[in-house]
Amino acid sequence: RVMPKISMRNYAAVAPRGTLAIARQRFPKWEDAFTWSLRNSELNEAMDRVCMAMERAQQRFHVDTNRIFLAGSGTGGTMALQIGMTLPERFAGIVSVGGSLPREDALMAHLNESRHLPILLMVDRDNDRYPDAMVCQDLRLLHIAGMTVTLRQYPAGDVLRDSMLSDIDS
Repeated sequence: RVMPKISMRNYAAVAPRGTLAIARQRFPKWEDAFTWSLRNSELNEAMDRVCMAMERAQQRFHVDTNRIFLAGSGTGGTMALQIGMTLPERFAGIVSVGGSLPREDALMAHLNESRHLPILLMVDRDNDRYPDAMVCQDLRLLHIAGMTVTLRQYPAGDVLRDSMLSDIDS
């Protein structure tokens, strides 16, 4: 449902299931719902799921390994930042839609290798889970670290907008 709003061509996408089941009462219409646990203990499981999904896509489609971008929304955006900066040699860039920088791990452990990764942070104004003050703090840290960062801010409303998705293509 998301990829056609980014582009109708030139992309293959995979969406590995998160590591943490969400209580069904929060989302009664969904059969199963998952998100990403941001605990360090589950990072390896998340990396394995993402890498396995990428390998399966590469087996099925011709994928230029130098053009793989990692993207996520909310906790998926935070996990994309975590995985991308932990395995920077595997990705061409990172997109985080409403996901803050991880707070638990040594995010800058692979700093020299991560500096080549462009990062796109997309945020909603007045988002309670990722407030402007935290966005500014994350942006400052990434700039001090020498990362290439683009920040896009959108009108309030915690939803994935068509304009956000078309901006990802750009």
